[in-house]
Amino acid sequence: MEVTGACNPKTLRHNWIRIDQNSFCEVKIHGEQGLVHFRIFPNSEVRILKLAETVQEAATSGYGLSIFLQKGNLLLNETLTNTASQTKIYLNGTAIQLNGTKVWIESAENRYKVNVWNGSVRIRSGIKYLLPFLLDPQKEELIEHSLNKQTGSNFGQKTELEKVWVDTSSEDISNSYFEIKPLNLSGSREKSLFKTLKEDRLDAKSAQENLNILKEIQQQIIKNVSQKKQAPLNELYLKDLENISNQLGNSEPIKLSEIEKKQEPIERKTSTTTNTESNQEKPLRLGNKTIQLKDGTILKGNAMQYGSQYILEENEKKRIIESTNIESISF
Repeated sequence: MEVTGACNPKTLRHNWIRIDQNSFCEVKIHGEQGLVHFRIFPNSEVRILKLAETVQEAATSGYGLSIFLQKGNLLLNETLTNTASQTKIYLNGTAIQLNGTKVWIESAENRYKVNVWNGSVRIRSGIKYLLPFLLDPQKEELIEHSLNKQTGSNFGQKTELEKVWVDTSSEDISNSYFEIKPLNLSGSREKSLFKTLKEDRLDAKSAQENLNILKEIQQQIIKNVSQKKQAPLNELYLKDLENISNQLGNSEPIKLSEIEKKQEPIERKTSTTTNTESNQEKPLRLGNKTIQLKDGTILKGNAMQYGSQYILEENEKKRIIESTNIESISF
């Protein structure tokens, strides 16, 4: 692992990375699992939730890189030989799992814009992707335990709690960009809940109130997803993104060009359903993939997605595959 800029490799995994307006932090992880290279830009706050500490751990379980973006801009390039090393990025109740791709995340006008190219990502939304639960997944059990102490064997409330942890949406995105709105957690009740979670002061008396607050936050996540804006990347925009990506490894600050004007106006995406089909008029280019069919057949080649169909090009021959016949897609 190579670390440059204003971050300490000894504390990288344990402390917040806070970058001032004149600095940056860049990390390059290069080994048998492939390459993960990312830069944290000025005026950003990031927490590395997980990252393999030894070569042996990386060989066994992958790099396991998980990043929480509190604010600011992040550029990441992932080229892997092992899917166990896929990177995860979290922000505003959304999990972004990379599938060997490039991602540029920028904060702008009270929202995040996530640009994805040269591959795809899977995005999920839900309560469990908020920071308190990412830092300590056992807090889910603490909330459940406190609710059980208050309600005993109340089946209805247990069912409500189970629904809180379920993902509210899930879909794959490629060669597109989408926006994520921030959660409005300024209310005193929400602040009280997150303070309680941080200090591990969960008790039976406040269990039902905590559950109600979590349900309110979940509804806000669902609303944000329903209003999520998304659009394919045009060629000029892709060119500028690639120019930014090519500057990874440069010891000088990366100057961001005015790429906004080259992108067509973004359109609102109104669906909240899981595994939403992508725009069938625009192919999603997934790059070189290995597709395993449900009958056990393994196919390799350059893949594109058209709605519920995949087109795989192998040895200059194209094959159309229905998504219902696919068991898995990997590198």
